[in-house]
Amino acid sequence: MLCRLEDIKCRRVNSEINKQNVVILILESFGLEYLGPPYGIKSYAPFIQELAEKGRFFPNGIANGRRSIEAVPSILAGIPSLMSEAYMRSPYQSNTAYGLGEIVKSYGYSTAFFHGAKNGSMYFDNTTYRFGFDHYFGRNQYPDPSHFDGQWGIYDEPFLQFAVDELDKLPKPFMSGIFTISSHPPYNLPEQYQDSIPEGDIPMHRVVRYSDMALRKFFESAAKKDWYKNTLFVLTADHTSDNFDPRFASSLGRHQIPIILYQPDDNIEQGVISEVAQQIDIPATIIDYLNLPEQDKVLPFGRSLLTQNSQADAVIKEEDSYWLLSQGKYVKLSMEENVPVEVGDLPATFMKPAGQVVQADLGQLERRLKAYVQIYTNGLIDNSLYSFSSENTQ
Repeated sequence: MLCRLEDIKCRRVNSEINKQNVVILILESFGLEYLGPPYGIKSYAPFIQELAEKGRFFPNGIANGRRSIEAVPSILAGIPSLMSEAYMRSPYQSNTAYGLGEIVKSYGYSTAFFHGAKNGSMYFDNTTYRFGFDHYFGRNQYPDPSHFDGQWGIYDEPFLQFAVDELDKLPKPFMSGIFTISSHPPYNLPEQYQDSIPEGDIPMHRVVRYSDMALRKFFESAAKKDWYKNTLFVLTADHTSDNFDPRFASSLGRHQIPIILYQPDDNIEQGVISEVAQQIDIPATIIDYLNLPEQDKVLPFGRSLLTQNSQADAVIKEEDSYWLLSQGKYVKLSMEENVPVEVGDLPATFMKPAGQVVQADLGQLERRLKAYVQIYTNGLIDNSLYSFSSENTQ
């Protein structure tokens, strides 16, 4: 596998840099199960589903970790979460790492990250600075304290409108990350929505509905800006949260998130893509989309989601084991000694790969998983992650 960087090189020949804006929207706790059929039981996020239908949608999306602090390094720098501790709390946090903000700045981009919680929450301000985002907008920068939810931060609806206004002020082109907060305990809603947003089957459903509505209003406001049609929007979640649908209450189901690429001017291929996709694919995807000659700053774990790949992978750590998800199968490698490798079919919550005729080579998948783990472990210890080429995981 992993001819992905070669694919990027092939498309880049005789091509100019595509200086479009990029907005990465990280939706707090938006599991795939909150979408309606054929994914979840009932839709609690109708606007997200509308965008999925208009964009390039990966329903087999995977969160590489289970915590918000793990999601940001995965999404902004392509770093998997294969340790017990989060990367930004580990001894390796000062290792060489190329974040998206750092990569695009040399091409004239301005960069900003938005998160409505108090500055310092989960180290997001330091983490995003670390990955090259020059400006950070948190609760401390928000001008109206009356929009505080009482515990966590600024409600999504006003904060997302604030983000639109601040993006409009940035020199173009820009790259931005925006992390929502309202679909997080204690599940508070603004007073004006207490009666109009109905309860769901669990408390999480109501705040998902609110955040989805706030996101719709964000896009309505953004659509009025000159920069809107020249912007790639990447939508994903940090991790999953409370399960209502029992089908998702599994080791793998708890990692299932939507991943959507949406470009208002329709300059990317649309459709529902049944391949596995993961958060750590996002940096490679953006570098590919912008046509940047920065292959050496892409880690060997992710791929561009603009290129279909029948052997696409996702790699996670769960249950004190490493897992590889690929071609409708999983391989589970225990971190304990003398535990047999486990293989099997992905749960029914995963869309089956389209047009797959050749059966997956389970031996090859096992070797690939072990290669990923070896590259990750040795790369962290030796600070050599960027020394590995894509061929190391054949």
